[in-house]
Amino acid sequence: FLPCSLLTGEEEDIMPGATHISETIEMADLSRHYDMAVIDEAQMISDPSRGGAWTAAILGLCADEIHICMAPHAESIIRKLIAYCGDEIVETDRRDRMTPLIEDTEDFSFPESVMRGDALIVFSKKSVISCAAELQAKGISCSMIYGALPYETRRAETDRFAKGETSVVVATDAIGMGLNLPIKRVVFLETEKFDGYGRRDLLPEEIQQIAGRAGRKGLYECGYYASSKRKSFIRSSMTRSPSAILFARLGFPRMLIEVEGKLSEVMKRWIHIETESFFLKTDLTEELGLCQWLEGLTDDKEMTYRLMYIPFNTENPELLTLWKESAKMVIDRGYVDIDDPVCQLDEEFGEAVCESDTNKKIQALEVLHQKYDMFHNFVRLFGMPGRQNWDKKLIRKRKKEISKELTDTIREKKLKRRKCMVCGRNLPFGYPYKLCQPCFEKKKFFEDFFETVD
Repeated sequence: FLPCSLLTGEEEDIMPGATHISETIEMADLSRHYDMAVIDEAQMISDPSRGGAWTAAILGLCADEIHICMAPHAESIIRKLIAYCGDEIVETDRRDRMTPLIEDTEDFSFPESVMRGDALIVFSKKSVISCAAELQAKGISCSMIYGALPYETRRAETDRFAKGETSVVVATDAIGMGLNLPIKRVVFLETEKFDGYGRRDLLPEEIQQIAGRAGRKGLYECGYYASSKRKSFIRSSMTRSPSAILFARLGFPRMLIEVEGKLSEVMKRWIHIETESFFLKTDLTEELGLCQWLEGLTDDKEMTYRLMYIPFNTENPELLTLWKESAKMVIDRGYVDIDDPVCQLDEEFGEAVCESDTNKKIQALEVLHQKYDMFHNFVRLFGMPGRQNWDKKLIRKRKKEISKELTDTIREKKLKRRKCMVCGRNLPFGYPYKLCQPCFEKKKFFEDFFETVD
């Protein structure tokens, strides 16, 4: 084993004397020279919001040797990029799956058909909790994995499943990348997802990557996939070759902050500039909105650029308010002083710990962890001189405390099931309405009755 540091937008674990570093693609330092670099999941190069980071790394990493790992449908566009920047492909290594993946053709009914070793796939946090609550009510132990969970909590949940402490795992497509679990069968309970723009059917490559989590070599001779609905859709998606990626995404170039004029106007001009045939620009809608708000407070384009690219969920009003307050502090002082916000967040932590409703407690702890993630980035970029390291250590300490509380809360699994808003009867997982069938029929009867009387 070699000492290796970890660096993401949310986590920082720098090991003294480490000769390697593992980091998210957005954190790649393109100004450094590396003996060797590995770029993983390069098929993400077409992602509308994050794809530009892969394009920048492939075109800009300075390394003697670069290994690029990807799904086959990304090979053509990656080859174009390599040729575009004048580099040479020395070797191509294709790997086949090492265990067969077989469709389980038996009818699947939730939760009666659930078996030990299953991974139940849904596509929202709400669905994960609803599914896990019903399993809990049936006495089936499960782990929960979804994107909003802090890294340490996700790791604790995966460890519980890997060690056999839980029988099944309920997960979103967050399970599709970077997790290697002892899954015998992947079951799709949902076949649609919200992708940030609207609800859509899963793509063949998404279905294949998720289904591919089943049948880990060394544990099982084969893996299985199944679906509780739209079995023919899942079956056909598993046999279709994903469409080749035609475009690489381009992010807004930092160098353009030197162009004369307001940064927001430069961004608008950039959006409308034509690019080469195999490039598409990343979606700048969120960044442009933040930029225009910042320009009401400062003319410093370098500061504006750095502030608008601090990652957080702009759809969450609590996070947006906190980002604005922190950005104002940076603009006024040149640095962020976390004393006041940290005291405020400490109070939120106490309130979350005392929350008796498990579902609300989980939500409060997740949002609180995201707030500290944001502060970590503010301190990393605009920390108070002489206090940066101390503040980062404090934030990491707080995040570990939140993660532990969240892990313990999830382990207890006192989740509340969805209930009919009229009579309080439990609603089954996947039930699309807020009223149970008897209450709906009663409501319909009275509506029809009064309509007849009128």
